[in-house]
Amino acid sequence: MLRLWPETLHVGLFPGCCWLRCGAADLDIPEVARVVSADADLLSSLAAMLEAQGATLRKGSRIDILVSDSVAMLAVLPWQEQLSSPAEMHGYAVACFEQQGIEISDSWTLQTAFRSHRAAGLGYAVRTDWIGRLLAIVQAAGLRLGSVLPVSAAAYWRHRPPSRTKQSTLLLSEAKRLTALSFSGRCLHSIDIEPVTACSIAGTRLVTRVQAVSGMAPQVGLWAPEGGKPDGVALAGLPDIELAILPSDRWSHD
Repeated sequence: MLRLWPETLHVGLFPGCCWLRCGAADLDIPEVARVVSADADLLSSLAAMLEAQGATLRKGSRIDILVSDSVAMLAVLPWQEQLSSPAEMHGYAVACFEQQGIEISDSWTLQTAFRSHRAAGLGYAVRTDWIGRLLAIVQAAGLRLGSVLPVSAAAYWRHRPPSRTKQSTLLLSEAKRLTALSFSGRCLHSIDIEPVTACSIAGTRLVTRVQAVSGMAPQVGLWAPEGGKPDGVALAGLPDIELAILPSDRWSHD
């Protein structure tokens, strides 16, 4: 008798682009999950996708969720040798956010990540009530929540820069924002964000700013939730750019 083991599902929640995958297969999702405009709608899209596939999903299956950076706050955490406890890490991350003019109160769930010893880390925070609503939707579907990661946090953990020694830039293109993660070898050293508006030239603005601050790296990775190269990401005119288009599921798993 064949035993049906629980499976692992991968979900992407992004304005204008959501997905539900089991392994390498995309599962059919309702149109309501494709057209979203606000963070609250992302949870509605999650509920709609799980309801549409409810009869086929194995109870107890793990679900890993990749979410838009629009639901999170991000801060680069310069390495500090003396930090040794979770409480010290938390306090240090709060201070780094405050330096950016961002107050992280008790209504936010804050995580700190240091991928490499003696290299900058990443702090990311999501509203606790938003996570609570997401968890309730997952549990109502009989599933087990494995992870919830803003896309920049997933990229920080899982991106493999093309060189161990050279600079590189990773561009994350979403419907409402464009994020540049700059790396020195395998180590993150800065994050820059440009909002996307109806008449925005966000790509040009962000690339120009990154080039002015630290010099645009010759190797650039470009990711978008819908895959391919989205409109509005302008790299023309920059010399010697080696552009790699990354698949949409690149950050969904290790």
